[in-house]
Amino acid sequence: MYLRIAAILLLVLQEREPVPATLKSRNPHRGAPLWVAARHAADAEGRLRGVLFRKGTPERLRSLPAGSCLGEVPVEIHRPDRTLGELTRSSVSIFNGTVEEVAAGFFADTAGSLLNVRIDAIVKGSPQYDTSGGTIYVYYPSASFVVGRQSFCAIPATHRARPVAGDRVLVFALDAPADTRGRIVYPQASRHLIFQTAGGELLLPNHLQANLAGFATIDGIVQRVEAELALLPAVDEGLNR
Repeated sequence: MYLRIAAILLLVLQEREPVPATLKSRNPHRGAPLWVAARHAADAEGRLRGVLFRKGTPERLRSLPAGSCLGEVPVEIHRPDRTLGELTRSSVSIFNGTVEEVAAGFFADTAGSLLNVRIDAIVKGSPQYDTSGGTIYVYYPSASFVVGRQSFCAIPATHRARPVAGDRVLVFALDAPADTRGRIVYPQASRHLIFQTAGGELLLPNHLQANLAGFATIDGIVQRVEAELALLPAVDEGLNR
């Protein structure tokens, strides 16, 4: 069942903020920013700004072979996710939204993107996420950009999606926000995101292909998720009202 927030509808009419230049990790042991936008990553001479990365990262990135692409930033989430039902039960929050911006940069010192996602509906809610601005940021390992004179790129491990503005996305957040502002969803990207292109093509994680065979839209999947949520104990369901 959707939890619709009236404030979100008002914010749709307002100009939205772009993805910030930097975002700080909620991990107190990480001194460098968790996210650094490509536009902000270099100094006047085109060199990566060492203060924005963990020690040794600029040197490691500069040593990458030309044309090489980086993969997904690994994330340890020890919760069941083999089926849609398991994903639904394991998720802290579930967001149904629309991609408004794909910002290229460095996430956890590796090339990637942050998707600026307008929240169309909160399918499963949690106070851990700050949704007051009507958007969340979602890490996704698909990017191609240039900083200074060096090219960077990233590709997902298995997901076919290459999101652009206007695509829809169903986000399963299995963990608390990754940043201090409570805005970043850090998923296992090839397993916890479902996309639908502006042209209507549904792009599922590989491991859910069989489980969701027959579904053609995100709306249909959301109805299935709502049915799964209706079976949860009242103590859990209370977060979704």
